[in-house]
Amino acid sequence: MRQNFTYIYILTITLLFSSCKNTLDKTFQRDSLKEDLTEIKENNYLDSPDLMLLGLYIAMIEIKGESPEGKSYREILEEARLYKEKEYAWNKEHEVLPAEKYTKDQQRLDALEKLLDISLKKKRLKQKGWRNKLCYTFELTNNSGKEIKAIKGTVILTDIFGNKLKSFSLFYTDIIGIGESHIWETENDHNSSINEDNILEKESLSKISMIWKPEKIIFADNSTL
Repeated sequence: MRQNFTYIYILTITLLFSSCKNTLDKTFQRDSLKEDLTEIKENNYLDSPDLMLLGLYIAMIEIKGESPEGKSYREILEEARLYKEKEYAWNKEHEVLPAEKYTKDQQRLDALEKLLDISLKKKRLKQKGWRNKLCYTFELTNNSGKEIKAIKGTVILTDIFGNKLKSFSLFYTDIIGIGESHIWETENDHNSSINEDNILEKESLSKISMIWKPEKIIFADNSTL
């Protein structure tokens, strides 16, 4: 009888602790970040401001060349909160000089680049009326901790040496859920007498590089970055 009681007690305790575990207690891994943020969002483990803070802080420390590997999302969030408090206190005590403001603006742009992945998936030449068009298909992936409802920025295509071939203004206003990928297509007139157009037409995707210069991201809750 006592053995049965002990078994039931241990089983109850085990189930209790396992049921209390959530994604916030999971150890950070870069490969599963999108899925983890989605699970945290869907299960309401964090409210939107904390989820956004978590995503931005991870992006920021990776930009600095550091890694949150080995820490749980809960531990990373606590670090993010402390960092936010310290930054607020510092800003209250110090006037931001122009050079420092430039650095902060650059950090903001770097963070924006991390929140949205853009990649060129395919390109093709097609005839449209009497003109030839180069058509491009890009994939947009939301790496932030919130739904995105609008994106503004510039996409620049270069050759393997970094020489500019073409640039496009990106305005996208469809909702992109956390971890979701959407397709964005654009095109330009093709002129065979222009060297850059010929390179874009003939070179493989592996020999074309892309630069993403974000200007603004608007989230579904109307917050911006």
